[in-house]
Amino acid sequence: MSSELDPGEGTRTWLTERALLLGVASPEHARRTARGLRALLDESHEVIPALRSVLIEADHPLDPDLEDRIGAMVLGEELDESLEHAIEIVLDGEDLAEVEAVTSLDGAAIATQLESTTFEVGTMGFAPGFGYLLGELGRLGELGRRATPRARVPAGSLATAAGQLAIYPQASPGGWWLLGRSPAPLFDPWRDRPALLAGGDRVRFSVVSDAPAAPIFLPPTAARIPGVLKVRATPPGVLVVDDARRGYGEVGVGPSGPFDPEQAGDLRGLLGSAPGVLEVSAAGLELEVRRPCTVAGVRLDLELDGRPLPEGRPVHLSSGILSVRTVRGPRGYLGLAGGPKVPEVLGSMATSMLSGLGPGFLAAGDELGAELPGPLRARMDVAPRPTELRVMRGPHVGVLDDDGARIDGLRLRIEEPSNRVGLRLRPLGDSLARRAGDVTSVPVVTGAIQLPPDGNPVILGPDRATLGGYPLIAAVIGADLGRLGRLGVDDEVTLRVVSLDEARRLA
Repeated sequence: MSSELDPGEGTRTWLTERALLLGVASPEHARRTARGLRALLDESHEVIPALRSVLIEADHPLDPDLEDRIGAMVLGEELDESLEHAIEIVLDGEDLAEVEAVTSLDGAAIATQLESTTFEVGTMGFAPGFGYLLGELGRLGELGRRATPRARVPAGSLATAAGQLAIYPQASPGGWWLLGRSPAPLFDPWRDRPALLAGGDRVRFSVVSDAPAAPIFLPPTAARIPGVLKVRATPPGVLVVDDARRGYGEVGVGPSGPFDPEQAGDLRGLLGSAPGVLEVSAAGLELEVRRPCTVAGVRLDLELDGRPLPEGRPVHLSSGILSVRTVRGPRGYLGLAGGPKVPEVLGSMATSMLSGLGPGFLAAGDELGAELPGPLRARMDVAPRPTELRVMRGPHVGVLDDDGARIDGLRLRIEEPSNRVGLRLRPLGDSLARRAGDVTSVPVVTGAIQLPPDGNPVILGPDRATLGGYPLIAAVIGADLGRLGRLGVDDEVTLRVVSLDEARRLA
């Protein structure tokens, strides 16, 4: 399904100085373009194909001459190794009755439609193992996305929207209509081919009366690595963050790096290029010091056996209980010289709040290991809370009634539910007026600002999906991703539009 708002074939849109979106003609063209780009670019670039677009993204500003290099690129060949999958489904979804009423189809007609169609995997994305299935859907194909996405769609849910069908491999947010469920094992990071589906594969469904729950992959326990710190107690959601996970965007695996890369990176440098840090969003973390070590924190009030420790300075500990008494802001970071080390999953110690992929959030009994650190620094600065975010206008800015004029200077308040997946925003004043209609899902970046039909934007965080189907009206530039990570619920922020040249200069 295409939309007049989609990037046109041959267009090149800079989302930020770190991300370039290419418009293509079809899913096959997207896959071939992605193969050509991977041959052209080095491993510091992530290449993510969608249905009618391809994203090039990096953790650094892209080469300004990249568009010229793309113009001379040779497309990759379409690989003749697609598979056909037979998948069982149960039609008992939460939205089934409403779908029947809206489409005038009964359950038997919906079952016949799904069983009689061979679907093609147009592209992979959104979440690990999530395949966008294309095929004849009849009246089901007339359903757009829901006005407000659900905060949680159960794992294994069979859903449809905007002329597409999909099965959610893991529990995650989602704005599609839930028709039923499937037990298919769509993603397992321990398989040689982690995702069951791949672009170009075919899928046939058979409707059954009942089926077991969808299997989930289990993370390794962090206790497998003997540590210098042992977790005695922890609030929910404490996790290790390191460099963003890269190289798996094509199968829907997002980056899951630190929400505030600026402060997390400074803390790692303070502690001798530590491999990662702990991201903490609530008080109550207690760690037993089992071996001599050096720690430091930022935006945290730390205590050792009840005695306060200085912020932003390395402190050597020989024993005792290290506690986080206060988190000043939405999140803070705790670093360990040479650590913390926990098992890696797909090349990273980070755990995604969207998909659960990773070694898992900290739990009592876990141990944090460490290796020999590099030279330590004396101190680091604590960055201020932001009041502005600098952005570039996005490819779907035309969905707004004013064609995006209001974005520059737009004042927003952050509201619940907000987390590492994304920050929900409400304009101070009227909601953003947007034209009706859907867009074809495009690759997205951390800091992308999407606009659901309710007119209240969402800014995507590091645990975001890899593809998004709501209009992308703007994106936070690389220089302000640290500012984004220091925003929390009830904070107010103003958007300022900058040019590509200004974003490059600020980077």
